[in-house]
Amino acid sequence: MAFGLIPERSADGRITSEINFWRLGPAWIVTVPGEPYPAFAELLRRRMSGVPNFIFSLANDELGYVMFENDCRKKLYDYERSMAVSCKIGHQLYEELSRLMGQPLAQKEKK
Repeated sequence: MAFGLIPERSADGRITSEINFWRLGPAWIVTVPGEPYPAFAELLRRRMSGVPNFIFSLANDELGYVMFENDCRKKLYDYERSMAVSCKIGHQLYEELSRLMGQPLAQKEKK
């Protein structure tokens, strides 16, 4: 994308980015390389077992809005969809962050 705002895709269409998970005493901290929508953040927060829990957004990268595909496809979110790298990014990040936290998704949760 122009001006380097969103990382360029490789030949196979993939984008490389970073996510992080830390435990600092009893606190759990995750980073998300974009701006998560409330549904994404709330579902992620429910998987976190720290006290307190922190979700840092726009960390290490900017992949646009992070939302689940069912929200992304709604007409209401046309603008947000245009500013996201993919409608699948929410589920992909959720699955990987869950794995990093030691709480991989059950088979029925995977798409």
